[in-house]
Amino acid sequence: PRRSLALSKPGSPSTAAHDRGIKVPEYTSFPSLRTLLLIDSTDRRVQLWSRVEEHWEVRDVIGDGDIEVPTLDGALPMNVLYEGVRFEES
Repeated sequence: PRRSLALSKPGSPSTAAHDRGIKVPEYTSFPSLRTLLLIDSTDRRVQLWSRVEEHWEVRDVIGDGDIEVPTLDGALPMNVLYEGVRFEES
């Protein structure tokens, strides 16, 4: 069977709210989607959505390390996702 992965990177905090409120329910309604990664653009944070049978499990990955992505049968390093990204200091 085919396993789908979707990546979403909000452009701003207002877009992030739209993505979580509108796009996530839309994406997770696709039967073939197994993994959804919401990549934060203001901090080193990724929200990993994984379909487990008929429900979704959500996990936040913050900082460094790897994201275990079942759809890829492996891990995605946070350093790869955020390579060259500079965050504004608060």
